[in-house]
Amino acid sequence: MIDRSEVNRALAKAIAYKNSLKDAQAEAWAAELIRLLGCAGILNPDKVRRVAETVAAGLAAKRIKPVIDKRTGAIAFTGITETERDGVTDGCIYRRLLATGSALARAEIAKAEQLAGRSVDRQAVAQGHHAHSDGQGGLTWHHGH
Repeated sequence: MIDRSEVNRALAKAIAYKNSLKDAQAEAWAAELIRLLGCAGILNPDKVRRVAETVAAGLAAKRIKPVIDKRTGAIAFTGITETERDGVTDGCIYRRLLATGSALARAEIAKAEQLAGRSVDRQAVAQGHHAHSDGQGGLTWHHGH
């Protein structure tokens, strides 16, 4: 799934900043546009599909777990290695699993939502809310970088 409003926003901002001769901001928004298109599988569909399949298998084996932020509704997948992740964000993985994932993967996400006491907020995911490991087995949540 692709969030067209986010893609349109990133494109418009990249163009506006470039036209205003603010190259650093234009490059940042262009990078965001590339991230969004990559997440949608437009730039590298095989990579996103492969990572989502890895996560689905990890969810089935209980090696990978979805975690929902109680405050924002963002989602993260713990237990996936950086090599397996291959630069694909949790938001991309989540959207791909919803679109094409197994019933078991969706059930694991629903279970994580129950534990958090809230559902995944798709707007928070689209805005780039995400988590990083805190190095002690927990997560720290951030808005997009």
